[in-house]
Amino acid sequence: MSENFEDFFTFLVEKRGFALPENPCQATPIKSQATLQDFIQADQKRLPSRESFLSYLPQLLCQKNAGDQVEEIVSPYAPGNPGFSNKQQALNKKLLESNKRQLPPAHKVTAILARIDILAETVSKKQLPDKDYMRHIINEDMPRKVVADCEQRIINGSGREIQGLLHDDRITTIIEIKGAPTQHEFYLRALQEYGGRVGRTPSIIVLPNKEMVLLTELQIGQETQGFPERLFVPSVMASDFLPEERGLILEVREIKLASSNMEFEFECNGNTLKDRDQVKIMVSYNLGLLLTRPKTIAQLVLPGKEDC
Repeated sequence: MSENFEDFFTFLVEKRGFALPENPCQATPIKSQATLQDFIQADQKRLPSRESFLSYLPQLLCQKNAGDQVEEIVSPYAPGNPGFSNKQQALNKKLLESNKRQLPPAHKVTAILARIDILAETVSKKQLPDKDYMRHIINEDMPRKVVADCEQRIINGSGREIQGLLHDDRITTIIEIKGAPTQHEFYLRALQEYGGRVGRTPSIIVLPNKEMVLLTELQIGQETQGFPERLFVPSVMASDFLPEERGLILEVREIKLASSNMEFEFECNGNTLKDRDQVKIMVSYNLGLLLTRPKTIAQLVLPGKEDC
């Protein structure tokens, strides 16, 4: 988000063309230049200690309509790319030098854009002219709700267009570690199995809140004993939208969010003008989930949850 503007309200009003209508009950949808990335950055700015893995995903701005297809050309693996294991790099180099085999050809991945409509806030018409109150709504409530809604859809799906990371048929890598004596050993073995299957190191582990608390306690215990601050190379973060029996091990560079600019609409409650004292602020945009290499996305069966 631009450092030239003090807050997200100013950013939307002065930079992105968003403004409150004089008569919200008669207003048509307001098309702005604000993007999903702007909302993610605004939410991150307000809660810097509460990272969302969405902030790590590459963003693709796509001005197509809901129901349209968006596509991405995926290049084959090449030796020397960051994140690949030494074994994989050596194999790729050997294949290229011998010319006996070629790396897999580039391929195309597609996604269907889904229409996303979010009730961002309900306010009274008397509150609309209150600039400080609306600044709070736009700065904090709207970004938080939009980002949380998007995270929920990315993890658990949204209709037929977005299956979600837990339910997409193309994601078949499930890592289940049995017999690990400690939580630390469990995650080390899980990462080893991931590397053996995928041939690279993941960038992020996403865990449900309850498991994240347990891991944080382990982290604190390790620090007091003089161990390094970070137990694992990948970043570890929590999500409110994972079931307690599942985690995700991800290479975020292989997940791309395709989305359109945001639209805002004001809907008035009540059947008559006299009754219309409440205004709903709706945020709408189109969203698609592109998985360039689904194999790099793994579900993790968490300790003690094997039978869930």
